[in-house]
Amino acid sequence: MKKKKIPADIKSPLKISLIYLVISALWISLSDRITFILFEHPDDYAEIQLIKGIIFVVLSSLIIFTLVKRDTGIILNKNEEILENEKLFRSVFEDATIGKSITKLDGTLNSNKAFADMLGYTLDEFNKNNWQRYTLQEDIDKSEKAVNSLIEGKESSVSFEKRYVHKNGGIIWAKVHSKLQRDKNGNPEYFISSVSNITEQKRIEGNLRKSEERFRDIVENAPDPIFIQTELKFVYLNPSACRLFGIKSQEELLGTNVMERFHPAFHNKIIARIKKLNEERKSVPELQEQKFIRVDGSEVWVETAGEPITYEGKNGALVFVRDISSRKAAEKALIESEKKFKDLFYNHAAIKLLIDPSDGSIIEANKAAAKFYGWSVEELVKMNISEINTLPFEKLKTEILIAEQPENTHFEMLHRKADGNICAVEVFSSGIEIAGQNYLHSIVHDVSDKKKVESQIKLLSRAIEQSPVSIIITNSEGIIEYVNYHLTRVSGFEREELLGQNPRIFKSGKQITEFYTELWNNIKAGKRWEGELQNRKKNGDLFWEYVIISPLITPEGIISHFIAVKEDITERKRMLEELVVAKEKAELSDKLKSEFLAQMSHEIRTPLHGITSFVQLLKDDLGDHLDPEKREMFDSIDIAGKRLRRTIDSILNMSELTLKSYTPGSDKVDLNLILNNLIRESKTHVELKKLSIELINELADPVIVGDEYSIIQILTNLIDNALKYTDEGRIRISLEEADESKLKVAVADTGRGISKEYLNELFKPFTQEDSGYSRRYEGNGLGLALVKEYCNINNAEISVQSEKGVGSTFTVIFKRSP
Repeated sequence: MKKKKIPADIKSPLKISLIYLVISALWISLSDRITFILFEHPDDYAEIQLIKGIIFVVLSSLIIFTLVKRDTGIILNKNEEILENEKLFRSVFEDATIGKSITKLDGTLNSNKAFADMLGYTLDEFNKNNWQRYTLQEDIDKSEKAVNSLIEGKESSVSFEKRYVHKNGGIIWAKVHSKLQRDKNGNPEYFISSVSNITEQKRIEGNLRKSEERFRDIVENAPDPIFIQTELKFVYLNPSACRLFGIKSQEELLGTNVMERFHPAFHNKIIARIKKLNEERKSVPELQEQKFIRVDGSEVWVETAGEPITYEGKNGALVFVRDISSRKAAEKALIESEKKFKDLFYNHAAIKLLIDPSDGSIIEANKAAAKFYGWSVEELVKMNISEINTLPFEKLKTEILIAEQPENTHFEMLHRKADGNICAVEVFSSGIEIAGQNYLHSIVHDVSDKKKVESQIKLLSRAIEQSPVSIIITNSEGIIEYVNYHLTRVSGFEREELLGQNPRIFKSGKQITEFYTELWNNIKAGKRWEGELQNRKKNGDLFWEYVIISPLITPEGIISHFIAVKEDITERKRMLEELVVAKEKAELSDKLKSEFLAQMSHEIRTPLHGITSFVQLLKDDLGDHLDPEKREMFDSIDIAGKRLRRTIDSILNMSELTLKSYTPGSDKVDLNLILNNLIRESKTHVELKKLSIELINELADPVIVGDEYSIIQILTNLIDNALKYTDEGRIRISLEEADESKLKVAVADTGRGISKEYLNELFKPFTQEDSGYSRRYEGNGLGLALVKEYCNINNAEISVQSEKGVGSTFTVIFKRSP
């Protein structure tokens, strides 16, 4: 039976009473004996008894006082100790850096500030509610189970993790340690709990778990094989490694020796790398080629690299593997391909060079190149392409850079042979990579003969295109395949409108059907036909042409094409008709004389066109055979012819305007096209005077509607005027938009300029600032007067700005439509 413990609060009085009883008993039993010893025959027994009583009282009082004083001191000391312990406990509780709480059985809290701060409350706010108020709903059951296990005595203390709800709604993870405090009778009284904030720890654990999951996911799904070895044993293989070794799951190789999977030829290198990984704990990031032996005994080429790791407490290595079997096969095929390429390169009939684009050195040359250039292959590979190409070195470097671009593969060059001869070549270059180095693979074609033929073709083409007569070429069925510019100008049709059509598009209906039948039968028989035809322009106007049609016959005697050369004789026929009338009335008025002069001027202009054209053809045909003196003679003839033609044109045009006989047309006129043609025509004059001329076009659509001939005359005279009065410097022609409905053409020069006094006289006929026989510049003074009249015809505005000795700028503003 368990001994019942005496409470501390009654323990001291009981002890004192017992001591008092003991003293009393001892006194009673011993006091008489001591008295008789001291007093054998006491005389006054009553007096002795009194003395005995006094002694007993004094003695017992002293003893009891001593005992009471000692116990009181003990009690006081114990109370002081209790108060000090309570103060210490309160300090530890309130000043603790972690959460502390005393929780009653009903759930009410008495917490410290650290716990309140943890959840974002003041201490007063926090202690107003029970613990369930702050616990996440999902964790209340867990907390209640821990509480019940303490109450039921199953555990003396509990530790568990739970989630609290912060004042701002956030979740706080906490580690809770609780102990149940019971009263003296063993009944549950309250819980003492310590609460530590482990939110950051949980976050780190979550991140670490996610990182591990990501790492495992990456490794498991990596396309390249990865395995881990410790103590030369496989301890992990990802699915790619399983596929590489030819196994279904990693269990088939786990625990086996990794060296069994390495080809014996590579064992020495592998052992050294494993030692570095396992023992020296150093990385081996350098990729090493080697062979693996699969489970079925087959071999596979791989590259490996490794990193030292600790796996399950053991030193090992994480090994990264890449299957390079395909690359090895490709390298083998490449070697074979290179051999074939070399055979094809050296023995190919085409001229081939392999050039280093960084410095232009010739790396390889084939037999055909040696035969063409006259140097041996051994000599060529010691040379630089600059020793063959005639371009300046800096220009050649630029061309090489262009050749490296995939869209630029074709070049025309001049190459030098060993004997010093220069030949024209076509070079087809493309980039090629050999052993990681970029080169230019160039195929060279000798095109010297081709260039000569092209030159002749260009000469004939220019002659036809620039001819002052209309030319049409059709196939054997009469379908138009070519028309020159003069025909489009005369007929009003665009070239695209005529190609693919039959010449009957010009038919006026004035000739009978039998006329055309006879013509067709004649040329189909291989004969030439010539005669006059009245045809119709695009705008419906009728015009007369003198036509010569000739069949083009192949060496086999087959007619492949027909060529028609046509001269517009409308003016001539009209002139002849008008001349008859003019002759009858010539003496009647000066006006009729002017008209006659105009007709004669036109008759002179036609053969003059032929003279200047054929002079140009002769000059082009002689080409480089002309010495400077003869070339200057041709240029002088050309300039004189143009001057005479301008003079005649000016007289004729002014005559037409004076007689009011000029009928303006309504044509679509491309100002950019006209200006480019005029600049091209003035090339000789510009080069002779050593000037520069440029056109700046800022318009996407430089087309206006007006009288094409008079517009050409305006621009021709302005350019001629600039050339005439400019001895050095440049001529700048600009084409830009004046406003939404107008275009502006400005012709600016750096010539002599015009004095302000003469500007008002500028557009009057037969006037020049310098006049008389001493004048410096040629001309009849009609140019600007005609320009002004033609501007009026086209409803255009002309203005001039000029400064003496600086230059002039003539500006014409055309309306897009009249």
